Amino acid sequence: MADVFISFAEEDEAAACQIARAIEQTGCTTWYYTRDSSPGPSHLAQVRLAIEVSRAVLVVVSRDSLDSQEVTHEVAAAYECRKPLLPVLLGMTHAEFQKRSQPLWRQALCTATSIGIPSRDSHAALHRIVDGLTTLGIVPPLQAPPATIRGRVDPNSATHVRKLLRGRMLWWLAGLCLVGLVAAIWVVNSEKQRRNTIAPRTVGVPHFAMDFAKIPAGEFQMGSDLWATEMPAHRVVISRPFEMGRYQVTQAQWKAVMGSDPSYFKGPDRPVENVSWNDVQNFLTKLNLEGDGYWYRLPTEAEWEYAGRAGGKAEHSPGELETMAWFDANSGGQDHAVGRKQPNAWGLYDMLGNVWEWCQDWYDESYYKVSAPTDPTGPAAGTYRVLRGGCWFLPSKQLRLSYRGRDLPGARVLAVGFRCVRELRPKPSTKLKMEFVRIPAGEFEMGSNDADAGEKPAHRVGISRPFEIGKYEVTQAQWEAVMITNPSYFKDPSRPVESVSWEDAQRFLNALNDKKDGYRYRLPTEAEWEYAARAGATAGPTGNLDAVAWYQPNAGAQTHPVGQRKPNAWGLYDMLGNVWEWCADWYGAYPAALVMDPIGPSHGTGHVVRGGSWVSAATYLRVTSRYGGAPGHPYITGFRCVRNGLGVE
Repeated sequence: MADVFISFAEEDEAAACQIARAIEQTGCTTWYYTRDSSPGPSHLAQVRLAIEVSRAVLVVVSRDSLDSQEVTHEVAAAYECRKPLLPVLLGMTHAEFQKRSQPLWRQALCTATSIGIPSRDSHAALHRIVDGLTTLGIVPPLQAPPATIRGRVDPNSATHVRKLLRGRMLWWLAGLCLVGLVAAIWVVNSEKQRRNTIAPRTVGVPHFAMDFAKIPAGEFQMGSDLWATEMPAHRVVISRPFEMGRYQVTQAQWKAVMGSDPSYFKGPDRPVENVSWNDVQNFLTKLNLEGDGYWYRLPTEAEWEYAGRAGGKAEHSPGELETMAWFDANSGGQDHAVGRKQPNAWGLYDMLGNVWEWCQDWYDESYYKVSAPTDPTGPAAGTYRVLRGGCWFLPSKQLRLSYRGRDLPGARVLAVGFRCVRELRPKPSTKLKMEFVRIPAGEFEMGSNDADAGEKPAHRVGISRPFEIGKYEVTQAQWEAVMITNPSYFKDPSRPVESVSWEDAQRFLNALNDKKDGYRYRLPTEAEWEYAARAGATAGPTGNLDAVAWYQPNAGAQTHPVGQRKPNAWGLYDMLGNVWEWCADWYGAYPAALVMDPIGPSHGTGHVVRGGSWVSAATYLRVTSRYGGAPGHPYITGFRCVRNGLGVE
């Protein structure tokens, strides 16, 4: 185990090595590697393990590291592992860092768990770095100051390094304090006047009451021709009205649902922040279990911009921003209670500034070139999720309705929150009929040692209780009976529903559970799915694959009605082929030892799909084949249900 993991870009290797030597002079160990080769899966796993077992992570922050995918992934891994972070600015100012970096990077400087670089001592820069680690008890105090950092800076100028790592931070902190003082005086003097013109937000405590605005159907021009990531400007139709939260979700509302408040800037009427996209999904899941007749979700990126424009509004002028948004010039270095600025024309507050807002979509900078013209929902898969609206520390020029941000789904940043969209849940049809097969309890070997890396290692899994799984994939007729609409591309009541996300499947299941028919409906766990697919056999189907599955050679480039191929030994149809099937689990690595009733990781970047589809080659039609997130094609993913008697999980 290394004491300190050092993350850096290839161009900063000389500086990183000097930092490592300075730390090692104290008797502590460091872990770093040279960037002279392309990292493969085994290398990335080794890096992740090194971060997990280290005691702290030091990040050399430079223009090159901000653009480095490897360093970004290492920073993300450190956050996920809750490791203390020590950012070291190299060759750039704080202002430039704020301008160039993603929200995830900015968290490295301002999260409460980060290690600060001391700014008021007279030691050399390297000594200050080691002192920062010493405050956590990670390394003992140095007996003599080390040499200054070399590499990206002038190798003959220690004064330059000291100004970089100490002087600029000191001036930045002093300036921030001055701005905060001026802003505080302004807030106190104008508070009474603002309260006379804008009603403050009333939070629904002790419950999670929220106020929503009705957004009409319509069309608008999305994006702009100003920035590459916003191009091209294009017409988008929002075909149905929806309701959007008038305010960003507050800390009081979050705490009423989740029981705790992760925010950095505390205040019940302030927006909840420091929540990841994954955290928000957990919040929405709990909210939807309340069964109040609505389905709560995040807005799509198109819905967000449509609501932000409020009937075709172009970008706001500087004068309008001052009355509508909290940003760097008026925020005083922090977020503020929701609803204290003027709303837009549709009654929505803080659509710009205060905190960034998560959207449902995956992020793709070129998605606008291929997006659907009606109700676009974003790419089928990706690495980042979309952020919109900007926040309290951004300059006014970045508070634009078309401005797009992004971050990793697992990243928690103190300037990122969200607001909800809600829809009326359709009432389940009394004519809905689904057939289930009872699966016995048992034990089996899950995964394979002879296939893709994601299927390794083969390991024993126990299913401790019997369960019932759908005999067929959920059909379009069944979906329409519950959800009214049909999102499928290949329309036919007897074909499996497709073009549905994992969240769409959860909406269906929640509506189904509203029937209160004595059962609880859910997705199968990945282990339950593979156990049912194997049907008591040590391997999957052998022999003629055409007899049991629709796949690339025989499907004719489309789905087919369920139940037309032969079932497996337990009477389940289409476990392979036709459409990929969502499982409940986040995708993650397998354990090596025996596991009872596994439910997968607590978080991740995509949920598991199993079974292959009509576009899959034979090599993917294996009971062990697995994928994390939507496989990429929009018409190939559906699901089947599991049901338990009430009181049985």
